[in-house]
Amino acid sequence: MHSSDHRAKAPSASVARDTDFHEWAFRQADLLRTRQFDILDVDSLIEEVEDLG
Repeated sequence: MHSSDHRAKAPSASVARDTDFHEWAFRQADLLRTRQFDILDVDSLIEEVEDLG
């Protein structure tokens, strides 16, 4: 599945991480890629990055 498929499914940044993690992650990646920093789920992204370490 390509990231453009995810953009079509998730037009807003409101996809809940706890509801659909896969969709949320791809949406956050799209927002980062397109430099839409003001609507990122920053707190959740921080938690996920911390969990990687």
